[in-house]
Amino acid sequence: MHGHIADEDLPAFVTYRALGTLEAIRAGTVPATVGIWTLGRPIFWETLEDGRLRPPEVLEVLKMADELSALREAAPKEFDVRLTEIISQLQGALARMPSSTWRMEWTRRGESS
Repeated sequence: MHGHIADEDLPAFVTYRALGTLEAIRAGTVPATVGIWTLGRPIFWETLEDGRLRPPEVLEVLKMADELSALREAAPKEFDVRLTEIISQLQGALARMPSSTWRMEWTRRGESS
């Protein structure tokens, strides 16, 4: 199966994905290295550099997510403060979006949506 998200739903979807991942890191459910392998992967965020992702600060959060584990190791107290700032920034971005909902459509391989 493949999922498809319409361009107009993409900002909310990506922001929710980032928030969920960062909250899981903050709670200790997953290690900070998860940011490297999910949000911070260039294969994920590079395709969003075409302007479809608004507001642009969401893209900036994705780009810096690979730095989270290094910050946690180097400065644990600063890590907690910075993580809280990033989460607040994303929550603000979500609140300013024209729509905070998203919809995914599932298709089987070979089907069109």
